[in-house]
Amino acid sequence: MRLLSISAVMFLCVSGLAQSVEQIMQRHGLSWEEALAARLLADEVQAPIPALIEARKSTGLDIFRLAPAAVIQPRTPQNPAALHAKGHGWGVIAHRLGIHPGTFNKMRKGLKDVPDRDLEDDIWRRILIRRYGISESELNRIRKSRNWNDIVPAVHISKTKRIKIDSLVTRRMESWDRYRRTNRVPLDPPVISGKDKQQPTTPGLGKGLGKADDKGGLRKDDDKGKGRGKGKGKKDREDD
Repeated sequence: MRLLSISAVMFLCVSGLAQSVEQIMQRHGLSWEEALAARLLADEVQAPIPALIEARKSTGLDIFRLAPAAVIQPRTPQNPAALHAKGHGWGVIAHRLGIHPGTFNKMRKGLKDVPDRDLEDDIWRRILIRRYGISESELNRIRKSRNWNDIVPAVHISKTKRIKIDSLVTRRMESWDRYRRTNRVPLDPPVISGKDKQQPTTPGLGKGLGKADDKGGLRKDDDKGKGRGKGKGKKDREDD
């Protein structure tokens, strides 16, 4: 297998972060909805788009369901998508690779028993609330009957065109992209500027370096995990 140099990998990551939604659609053959989701994940959790595309190919999951992998991937040398393809849940993967629970939700105390759906919810809720200003109550209402592949484009259209979200999610949409083109909806998400732009959406970014077994699976460990935290010790805090 041909290996890429470090500089080539860095170029792919940087170029992935710089792509517009239209460029993502053209280069990777994604629908507008998935390209929008990839753009949001690249912006909000620093997920390299080339890695997202590879994970999509290897797992068969769409970009919306790969949100947990987008959070895990930049924080470990392991390949979370490959581990998920072996049957591990995202929570188990994150736990054993030493990812801090707060990376997904600051209220979470553990990860290994958390269903994939709940981690997807953690990520998309935070992204949509921050990027589009939608309220938690609105998301709770529309989440009951819809998946994120409907909710994300619906929120985008609602907020960029000032259309009531309920009028969008209650209709059965055959093609969000067709609706976008017909109604001249902007391709890209709104730009966050100023103070908000400096606030990451993933608090407690753990730099866990969990270990894989000899077969590329995950080693079992205790509930405390094997992550290496980046927090300051008592002496460091006193020196500050």
